[in-house]
Amino acid sequence: MSHNENAPSYEELAALVVDLRCRLDAAEERAERAEARAVKAEARAAKAEARVAELEARLRKDSSNSSKPSSIDQFKKPAKKRSLRRKSNRKPGGQAGHEGRTLQRVAVPDRVVDHFPAACGVCEADLSDIDSLGFESRQMFDIPDPRTEVIEHRLHSLRCECGNREKAQAPEGVVAPVQYGPKVSALAAYLYEVQFVAKERVAETIEAVTGTRMSTATVEAMASRAAEKISLSEFIERVRAYLAEGEVLFVDETGIRVAGTLAWLHSASNETAAVFLAHPKRGKDAIAAMDILPHFTGVMHHDCWAPYDAYANIVAHQLCNAHALRELQAVCDAVHRDADVGDDCWSCRVSASLKRIKRCVEAEPGEPMTGPWYLATHLAAWEKAVDQGVAETANRGSPLEKKANNLATRLRDRREDYLRFVTDERAEFSNNAAERQVRMAKVKMKVSGGFRSWDGADRFAVLRSYVHTAQKHGKTATQALSSVFTPHIWQPAL
Repeated sequence: MSHNENAPSYEELAALVVDLRCRLDAAEERAERAEARAVKAEARAAKAEARVAELEARLRKDSSNSSKPSSIDQFKKPAKKRSLRRKSNRKPGGQAGHEGRTLQRVAVPDRVVDHFPAACGVCEADLSDIDSLGFESRQMFDIPDPRTEVIEHRLHSLRCECGNREKAQAPEGVVAPVQYGPKVSALAAYLYEVQFVAKERVAETIEAVTGTRMSTATVEAMASRAAEKISLSEFIERVRAYLAEGEVLFVDETGIRVAGTLAWLHSASNETAAVFLAHPKRGKDAIAAMDILPHFTGVMHHDCWAPYDAYANIVAHQLCNAHALRELQAVCDAVHRDADVGDDCWSCRVSASLKRIKRCVEAEPGEPMTGPWYLATHLAAWEKAVDQGVAETANRGSPLEKKANNLATRLRDRREDYLRFVTDERAEFSNNAAERQVRMAKVKMKVSGGFRSWDGADRFAVLRSYVHTAQKHGKTATQALSSVFTPHIWQPAL
């Protein structure tokens, strides 16, 4: 075997192998780092995509798929009309049996004006002394020219035969040489606190309508006087005790601004009474301050906010299905964003079944497709769709999927509380009654942005409690407020 002088030696080959091995190890290490970076980049991309989806879902939220007020919808770009209501076969307008509101004639008018022809249209003879052959009547509804009536109470003095000089007593409520009466005072408080008209415009309106000049300080003083008198009459305490002893209760809360900070307006109501409370806190402190839930034992309607479940004395909850329908709509919007699934997603089926259950419960006897068999079928379909939702979202791989899973799990675990309206006649499908109570607070925030002080917020809560309760008893707001400025304030028969 010949020896090649140019061939590398063993030591050189060994060194080359070591060098190649080092290079290979370095290349493998770089490849591992690159793979790790790729995995991290893919994870970041997935996280970013999930974040984008979550933010897009937030931007898509409006009054149809969340608890946000409808007032925010006007600031959004007009979109395709969406509603939780579905198309029906009914024609537009009032339906059969609907109580109309057409202007109707009255049997006894306030004033009658007779009109007679002055002359014959053929021969032009004078008809002023001719008896009427009959008439055609036409009634016009209008408001007489409003003006402030000034009533002067003269307190006369008389001298008795015994020599005593006796002066007449002033009527109740007449306490000053010059003062505003209960009706104009009620009008000022009504415009300022119920209709949210600025006090400058309230003064202008009263002067334009009645001719009475009123300062802005007087407008605010009248509203404060009304709230103070209502509070001193123990109206709030009576209503709270009545609500606590009732069979049904609707509760809700909404954010307000007081003195530049976030605060909360809480409401509790039933068919005949309502009470409000402005409080810095949203939770148990405010609920304890209202002093209603700790004593209530009936059916409480709410939106599944956790502090409402903290009272062991309340065993019958009716969770708001209107909230559930909006949450289901939000899930449906997210599902439709990623895939064209039509109406076959689990949230759509839960929503459809829930609406059919409601129709069966509220149907009149004999109405087609609403009997016990249909109700049982829709309940089974609801449970099946909810179970499907729990299974499909169990991975909880993104914030949206977590929210969807939370909703499906809550519907499953609190089935009895969501469907209590099926078996308990006291329960209603939704908590809309409470939402209607707090809706005007959002109007107040939209008009004036908030309350400058806690005195203003407390005054708003007291007057709202009084006006809402009066309206539930068939009184108008001005009728109720007028009584506040008299010695005999109206009180509900509770």
